[in-house]
Amino acid sequence: MTYRVVLKRCSSYDVSEIEDVVRDSLSLISFDLGATKGKKVLLKPNMLGAYIPEKHATTHPAFVEAVARIFKEAGAHVQVGDSSNGVYEIDDVW
Repeated sequence: MTYRVVLKRCSSYDVSEIEDVVRDSLSLISFDLGATKGKKVLLKPNMLGAYIPEKHATTHPAFVEAVARIFKEAGAHVQVGDSSNGVYEIDDVW
């Protein structure tokens, strides 16, 4: 099995900038977003607790939003969840 990893720098937590970086990263690993149309996609950020983003204890909400937007635009049904905090329908959040 082959694993691909992409590391890219993002200069801010601007959702549009993050979307651009994530889209570019997905293209570098030849990820087919079209294959997610009509499928359920679970985004699993590290939701360790109700911490402010500046504490860097959880995945930044702007990153989660950017990735959710990308998959929603591709036609996926996006959910966000973590074992300690449950699953949330993305339409209930944004």
